[in-house]
Amino acid sequence: MHPIRSISDIERRALKGMTAAALKFVGLSAFQFLTRVKVSALSKYGSTGEEHEHDFMPLDVAVEADRACGEPLIIGEAARILGYRLVKDDGSEHSVSPAQVVALGAQASRTIEAAYRAVEDLRIDAQERAELTPMLIELQRRTADMLSRITGGAA
Repeated sequence: MHPIRSISDIERRALKGMTAAALKFVGLSAFQFLTRVKVSALSKYGSTGEEHEHDFMPLDVAVEADRACGEPLIIGEAARILGYRLVKDDGSEHSVSPAQVVALGAQASRTIEAAYRAVEDLRIDAQERAELTPMLIELQRRTADMLSRITGGAA
């Protein structure tokens, strides 16, 4: 049994989801040769299965994965959970990387899944609203950021 933790189930799933997206983008087989971790352990880090719900990627490996993606997907998700947004410090605020498209897709997927669960009974209760609202806001923020990048801030 793990002691009481401040990270919520939603936040853990968000980290797991972004880890899975980053590993899919990089490729498990290729990534194992860029880091100290083998495929079997890497797959646990992105798994949302109950047996791996507490297996998270070590920080140094997350940095290596994000570096291989060309963007801080995992570290960025951790920052978002803490209420921060990372901004690249090279003046390239108007570029879009494939990793940003993956991140937008992952956020959209998580939001759609949560929305579907919320409306299965044809109503959205207070708990579902509390889960969906920040997810929709984050999806809107990521979408607006990509639109701004694509249009050079002219949107």
